[in-house]
Amino acid sequence: MDPKYQAGHDNWPTSKREAYQDRPHYQEMRLKKSGGEGNAFLRSLGGTLMVAGIAWGAYNLITAGGTQNVLQSPGPVLTCGAGIVLSLLAKLF
Repeated sequence: MDPKYQAGHDNWPTSKREAYQDRPHYQEMRLKKSGGEGNAFLRSLGGTLMVAGIAWGAYNLITAGGTQNVLQSPGPVLTCGAGIVLSLLAKLF
């Protein structure tokens, strides 16, 4: 055993608490801001359109075998764009 080691010896003063705040037992709940969530229907519709556009683009990429076909067909790109626009509009309303 190390001669410098002393079992039960503590250099820190244990009689004072300086670093902690005294808090009451009951703390009031913070109120959530209303209106920041937006319209739930528009959010879900926008998210669904974005996922559908990504899936449609992945399907075109796999079946056609190239990125040129995905970018030339306007369907997946417009679907993702519509989903993004709807999600942004949902934040406003």
